[in-house]
Amino acid sequence: MYLTIAILGALFFLALFSQFGSRLLAKHALIWWGVGLVIVGAALWPELPQHAAELLGVKLGSNLIFAGLILLLIFILVEQSVELTQHHRLLREVVSKDAARAYSESSAPPWADR
Repeated sequence: MYLTIAILGALFFLALFSQFGSRLLAKHALIWWGVGLVIVGAALWPELPQHAAELLGVKLGSNLIFAGLILLLIFILVEQSVELTQHHRLLREVVSKDAARAYSESSAPPWADR
């Protein structure tokens, strides 16, 4: 059972990694490599999360994995928020410049053309 999960996980992550650089941003590759290694490692060695949890003072290995996934989601959410804010600022700047240009052209006095 665990070997099947490990093989399916490895195939999924290989398909995912093949998309970096074309459809997915390469800057996320390291994060996904880490997630892939944790999932495949936990499937091959089920006691691995429990040993890691004991080293960190957590009672259950599944709680450690769950907390790690929550932290990963928070990290991705913050990163996406930063990118969205950058795009929003650029769009606002373009719209403001276009509106200012259109306003200055429409409100120019008739003798300004001469």
